[in-house]
Amino acid sequence: RASLIEELTAETLAAIDDLAAKKLLLRHQRREWDRIAFGQFARQRSGYETYQQLSYVAEAILQSLATRVWRDACNKWGKPIHPNGRDARFCLLAFGPLGGGHQGY
Repeated sequence: RASLIEELTAETLAAIDDLAAKKLLLRHQRREWDRIAFGQFARQRSGYETYQQLSYVAEAILQSLATRVWRDACNKWGKPIHPNGRDARFCLLAFGPLGGGHQGY
């Protein structure tokens, strides 16, 4: 899980533009979905394992995308500072079946 997030984040940050990053993430998503589907059918993995792995892929994609967006926004407008002087943060909310451990290729 952590290695997938690290791999995707590094590659997403290295992409030359947003379109290249999008294509990269879609390619990774398709590859991981194929791997998970193969594991489910050929190896008789449980539904729980399948749902968990799909959620991990969704989390990795969102984490890598959020890291790229944060970097680009900070480069464009500067790092946001909270009125109390501390670094501002942001939250990414993702709704849908994959993050909830539900199956959905």
